[in-house]
Amino acid sequence: MSYRSTLPALALGFLLAASASAQHHHAMNKDYDGGGGPGGGDPNPPAACAGVAATITIVGTSFSPSTVTVDAGQPVCWNWSASMQHNVYADDSSFSSGPAATTGTFQRTFTTPGTFGFYCQVHGSLTGGMRGTIIVRTPTTGGGDGGGSGPGTIGFNPTALTVNESDGVVSVTVARTGGSDGKATVKFATAPASAKAGKDFTPRTGTLTWAAGDGDPKTIQIPIKKDNVPEPDKSFAVKLSKATGAALGDIVATVTIHDAPAGCNSAAVDADPAKLHVVGTEDGLAGACDDRNALCLADGRFEATVQWHPSIAGGDRQAKRALLPEAPGSGLFTASSQEEPQLLVSVLDRCDVNGHFWLSLASATDAEFTVKVRDTFTGRTRIYLNPAGSTPSSLRDVEAFGACQ
Repeated sequence: MSYRSTLPALALGFLLAASASAQHHHAMNKDYDGGGGPGGGDPNPPAACAGVAATITIVGTSFSPSTVTVDAGQPVCWNWSASMQHNVYADDSSFSSGPAATTGTFQRTFTTPGTFGFYCQVHGSLTGGMRGTIIVRTPTTGGGDGGGSGPGTIGFNPTALTVNESDGVVSVTVARTGGSDGKATVKFATAPASAKAGKDFTPRTGTLTWAAGDGDPKTIQIPIKKDNVPEPDKSFAVKLSKATGAALGDIVATVTIHDAPAGCNSAAVDADPAKLHVVGTEDGLAGACDDRNALCLADGRFEATVQWHPSIAGGDRQAKRALLPEAPGSGLFTASSQEEPQLLVSVLDRCDVNGHFWLSLASATDAEFTVKVRDTFTGRTRIYLNPAGSTPSSLRDVEAFGACQ
């Protein structure tokens, strides 16, 4: 159903305003290293990183730039002043800026060539969210493109990753180190082990390409499937082959899928009756959005449906739907043809902020309903419940969908 200009402007304005003001942020509930971590920073970093060439700042909930390449012995400096608390923590726990804070300056000099990942413990993790990478190359004495003389080596870094089943996607990084002369390519493919292709993860194959002078890492995103059966950890491999223009390094990365504890995504996590509850995440089938029975948002990438429960007195039980051309990625639902808009669902592409699509919900009814939003690329479905008798505050789920490709 297309948008109709007869929709009451007052109700529409209320729902849009509620969605815009939503501040629900699941990542803010993460624990961070309150003891200051392992340290590893340079003493007395310059104020605001003044004079440091490789400087990383924080914009919103992302590091800018997220990837920095330096020579061994060259310092990297992080600086931020924000309304939210942030910190810097190494993937391997080798360095930390300490407890999260709204302002900070942290510097680290890397003396060993390699690739070093880091993240904010409040808004990121080892596998997603607010993350960054430092590529440390062997210093060269001149010539080349600044990325090291020679074509370099292509390999996985790191070679072992763990992802929660509920995350929905895992990002595997392939680095080109030791040089970036000339174009280079490498093929990749997933390989099942105790984790089965199609059942536990979506198999992927493809080719990664680096242009001449390009030493930045490339990322492979692999959808992870979730079921409701508690299981032991499972693993699968990602393999590199047939490199051109560069040598091969570590050609196998192992991904371990951890089954999150029961109830991790249940309504018990958020017992406030005045909020929409994140009931859980399901793995469905990837495939096109069915606009006969759902709203197709973000050019059909996401499929949204609403079930109005029998607690509604009378009227048409079928949800009526309307897309909002003036708010791309958004749509309205009503419980019947006689009622005003009661529920706004909006999906925004914020992959440049934290590597996720954000989902916002705003309601003007105390009726009981269930919202399902499916990613047609991965089949991942997020489910939300509003209990009867509660007019919920608006909700913004900034980690709803992590498959950005």
